[in-house]
Amino acid sequence: MISESDRYITLGSFKRNGEQVNTPLWFAHTGASQSELCAVTSGGSWKVKRIRNFPDVKIARCTASGKVLGDWQDAKAELIEDDESLRQISQALGRKYGWQLALANFFEKLTGKYHDRLAIKLTLSTN
Repeated sequence: MISESDRYITLGSFKRNGEQVNTPLWFAHTGASQSELCAVTSGGSWKVKRIRNFPDVKIARCTASGKVLGDWQDAKAELIEDDESLRQISQALGRKYGWQLALANFFEKLTGKYHDRLAIKLTLSTN
């Protein structure tokens, strides 16, 4: 099980041909349940396009470089675009990652990508 003390997860999303593409992400638990995780990403990223096509994903604990450290867990991904939810998720990530997130946000603002963000809500399957 992925816990709040884990620093990174890898998101396995799927291409149209069924190939899994893994992407390391920062995440935070945002609900009362440990089975709900959220992350923030660029709205134009390939993982967002893959999630729009195939919301069934896999997640696992990983290193910053994406090396998988645990078992894969099935999850359902939902893209969240409303400003209030994005603000709440960003605050949860800020509490967890502090200055690292502030630095990443600074560079996203410089490149103009900051306002193109959306959240990914990941709900772990209970199989």
